[in-house]
Amino acid sequence: SLWNNTSLSGNIESLRLFKDTLEKVEITICVKIVGDFMVFADFPHLKWLDLISTATTGDVRDIRNYHFPMLENFHLSDNVYGGTFYKFQHLSDVPV
Repeated sequence: SLWNNTSLSGNIESLRLFKDTLEKVEITICVKIVGDFMVFADFPHLKWLDLISTATTGDVRDIRNYHFPMLENFHLSDNVYGGTFYKFQHLSDVPV
C-alpha cells in the first residue's frame, strides 16, 4: 500500500511485472501516479484495487465481463470516467 505520498511519481503500467501475483493494489493520495486503470484488467488474482486521489485515468465503460476476474473491492480516481459516485454489484452491471 502506498498512501499520502505526494512526492512519489510513476506509471501503474510498471506493476504489470507482478501480474500473476498481485492481490491488492492500494495507491491513494499519490497525485503523481499516472496510467490507465485498465492495465489491471487481466490480473488473475487481483481482489482489491484502490486508486483514489491519483492521476490515473480510464473509462469504466471499457470494462467487460471477463475483466478483473477476482475483483471484490474497486475504488477509482476522479479522473476516471464513471470512477466516482457509482456503485455496481457486479462488473457486468457497468453500462456499455
